[in-house]
Amino acid sequence: ENKKSSAERPKKVPITVLFRHADKVTLASLFLGLLGSIVAGAVLPGINFVFGDIIDAIASPILSKELVNRAVYSMLALGGIGFVSFFTSSFFCGLAASRIANGFRIE
Repeated sequence: ENKKSSAERPKKVPITVLFRHADKVTLASLFLGLLGSIVAGAVLPGINFVFGDIIDAIASPILSKELVNRAVYSMLALGGIGFVSFFTSSFFCGLAASRIANGFRIE
């Protein structure tokens, strides 16, 4: 038969087993990474709104320098926030994953 016997199948475990080697530093870095991911996810739709403001300011019959400048500064601010949040997300989630994986290697 092609079916594996119950002795050959891997044992099912809950997802919380992944975090048994996580200490306070690891959980804090995972929290910071997830917070960075949330902010990074909110930045992308914000860029669309600001880009719409830039298009509206340029396409208006009376070209207002203040509207264009405000929209450009908003886009620069969102770009900076996006850079920091993507970096935070990648760094801290990677740090937490490597610390947890190290715990499994030592085990």
